[in-house]
Amino acid sequence: MSCARSLAGDPGVRVVGLARTPFELARALLGREPRVLVLSARIGRRPLASLLDALSLVGVRSRILLIGGRTSRTALLDALARGAHGYLRTRAVDAWLARAVHAVDAGETWCSRRLGAALLGRLFPDPS
Repeated sequence: MSCARSLAGDPGVRVVGLARTPFELARALLGREPRVLVLSARIGRRPLASLLDALSLVGVRSRILLIGGRTSRTALLDALARGAHGYLRTRAVDAWLARAVHAVDAGETWCSRRLGAALLGRLFPDPS
């Protein structure tokens, strides 16, 4: 099921645009500042971290929730270190997307414990 259809049943969430490419994303964001931006971890050809850097440069302040399946752990850690607020595997969208969007909107980080621990290890390496 698509993310938009998965969120359609939640009265607390309003989908304001859909995009398949970074260019469509830029157009969809014109004049809008969604509180949560749900992005495919594989949008575009460039590394995900580059897209997040570009969004930050143009002043997008939306909290970003990434959706993906076969995204490398390194790419996810780079994205989370650059400001993405969460990651949800594609196969979990139907069951967890609405809950993840609400959590990210509330300022929480949404990711697996393993990914969270890896991120903390990367941000605060063991000094010994």
